[in-house]
Amino acid sequence: MSGTSSKPPPGSVAVRKSGMGRLERLPISSKPLDHLYERVKTIDDGSGNLGGMNAGVYIVREKKTRQIYVQKCYRSNNSALIKLFRDEIGYMRRLMHSSIVQYVDAYVNVKAPYEAAAYMEYCDRGSLRDMVQIYNAEKNKNQNMFIPESFIWHALLGLSDALYFLNTGQSFISVELQKNDPQKWKPIIHRDIKPDRPLLIPEADIFLRSRDTPNSPKPPYVLLSDFGIACYEDATTAGSNKAGPYLCAGTPEYHAPELCFNPKPTPLQSQTQQRSPHTALSDIFAIALLMYCMCERSLFPHIDPKCLPLRSAEALGRAARPARLDISARGVYSDYLARVIDWAGAREPSNRPDAQMLVEGVQRQCQLWKADPNWQAQVGETLPGWAAPKRKV
Repeated sequence: MSGTSSKPPPGSVAVRKSGMGRLERLPISSKPLDHLYERVKTIDDGSGNLGGMNAGVYIVREKKTRQIYVQKCYRSNNSALIKLFRDEIGYMRRLMHSSIVQYVDAYVNVKAPYEAAAYMEYCDRGSLRDMVQIYNAEKNKNQNMFIPESFIWHALLGLSDALYFLNTGQSFISVELQKNDPQKWKPIIHRDIKPDRPLLIPEADIFLRSRDTPNSPKPPYVLLSDFGIACYEDATTAGSNKAGPYLCAGTPEYHAPELCFNPKPTPLQSQTQQRSPHTALSDIFAIALLMYCMCERSLFPHIDPKCLPLRSAEALGRAARPARLDISARGVYSDYLARVIDWAGAREPSNRPDAQMLVEGVQRQCQLWKADPNWQAQVGETLPGWAAPKRKV
């Protein structure tokens, strides 16, 4: 699985309530935290390429512990946008799961100039997008160089459990870092799970981090991030009976089929609208599509190449999407993995599993794969170091 450490995550403090041990996040400050952290490297200078609220992304060092983190800054002159970056920070602070990038600290200024900063764990192995691009370059030299199936199962298990957590507040296969009452939990939809953001400076949502134990033979952690347009499930269903199209949310190139106009949107629709609202089943499709991209060693294997460029109405339409996310053609990966990706990536939402069915099914099929003598040689195959090299700060 993606993470099973019982070590308290950064940015959390142990507290006691009614005799039971639990964790709480550090509170959100109303003042800047520059006295606690120093910048050591610029990832993005905040010039606006990563969104209107972006005020820069930096690698920072906590002055007291010397621990490295990432600082994501927000700034806007529009008071209406305060809610957006407060919501994103609020989701990060609330979501304590071993397959979700950990919140460390934050501050929000609700008076002009409107600004905020979130501090998160530093993922030193880059992103899933980086890995896919590395393998895409390698396949030009060696067509038989594929991402090991063992790592794809590892990523699929962890991310499926992360979706289960977003839906229920519980962990199915990972160590629970926080006890949540399932009766009071409000299901969350991510709405933008993807390996890449085309046409802009590349931005990913799935990151890789080294194991807590140095030189561990286990694969790096696979972590879900970027909750900038996440919402509670009831927010998407509240307007589901309204007639007409919905405003576009997320990255259209990675929209599930039910979000796409059929056969294609008009030029206006392709810029501002989507056919239906995101649901939890749209997130399920997104996870299947991520795995499909890994197997195909491509960031856009699901879009008909005849429909390029990517932002054309043809490329964004449902007709440009494959009928199935089928990885069985090459015979490289097992039928167990192909079955799960095909199931979770079903074209019609009603044919997809919900989050609990998915994580249970993934775990069961992975166990069958490990026990199958025809695949024993690949069960212990490790991800090569060059596929996710450790980044130097």
